Amino acid sequence: MKNISVSVYNHSEDLPEMEYKNFFHSKSLFRIYEMTAGYFPHMIVVKSETNGVLCHLLAVIRRRGAWFPPYLYTQCRIYGEGDYSENISNKHELFYAMLIKLTRIMSFRCLYIEISDMSEKMYGYKWLKRCGYFPIRWMEIHNSLHSKSPKELLSDRKIIRHVNSGIRNGVTASTVESEEDFNQFYKMTKAFYKMRLRRFCPPASFFSALLDDKEDAKLIVTKYKKKIIGSCAIVFSEGNAYLWYAAYRSKSFPMQHPNTMTLWNALNYAYEHNYSHLFFMDVGLPFHNSIIKDMILGFGGKPVSTNRWFRCSIPWINNILSWLWRE
Repeated sequence: MKNISVSVYNHSEDLPEMEYKNFFHSKSLFRIYEMTAGYFPHMIVVKSETNGVLCHLLAVIRRRGAWFPPYLYTQCRIYGEGDYSENISNKHELFYAMLIKLTRIMSFRCLYIEISDMSEKMYGYKWLKRCGYFPIRWMEIHNSLHSKSPKELLSDRKIIRHVNSGIRNGVTASTVESEEDFNQFYKMTKAFYKMRLRRFCPPASFFSALLDDKEDAKLIVTKYKKKIIGSCAIVFSEGNAYLWYAAYRSKSFPMQHPNTMTLWNALNYAYEHNYSHLFFMDVGLPFHNSIIKDMILGFGGKPVSTNRWFRCSIPWINNILSWLWRE
């Protein structure tokens, strides 16, 4: 494309003046990543000589590792296709310009790139394929809250029974305000994600920064007799709520149904604060038998099949993976 420049910024104080609409590509999230150990944010910005900033995309490199089993690698993560100025007619071409820059930089800095939560299943399909990315079918679920309450949306008798039982037993929800609640929130969330193979829990400083961001995020805990049995982190963007992280102690408190009540409390919070939808992020692969997927659908959510895009920086491995996941 003519008369445009594509730049990359690694420090929030260097970011140019521009409009931020999408939380996942915002300056506030950039700063949260910047303050979190093991995270390295990159803002890709497209400018034109006449119209200034046209669009931007936030990508973050995150370092992952463990002592057992021993491993250490870096991954690049992007949520969505970026943030665009009003009245942009050539979004796909601008996305391609950002994608070329992103791929060139990240190929030398991380093991693989993962792009999820695109606004449309086929968004940027041609450009992503051209840059060597391959799609994997993924499941997304969201609840529409603008016309019906969470209670009206409940569709599964088992979920209804668990919700009513939890309410009768005195299970409550509250936002994290005290240091004690935050410490319990993080301790439980970290323990929950420790046993998940693909998912992982960010450091405490990440959730602490979310806690401080009163406008864009909330940490919510589910309690039974003053004990935290569930936790979730919700972020807000463009009139919608996104359930980013959720954890629960189902084995310790089976009769209180912490998993059901944690998701129920997230839905109620989004509804009571007038958000149009609650999106359940990272539901997973669209397997026919999935406990978490079936439970979320029991709340009356709408399932959507989408693509999640990957690109490995080692060419021959990327070729094999592309072949294995060919359509």
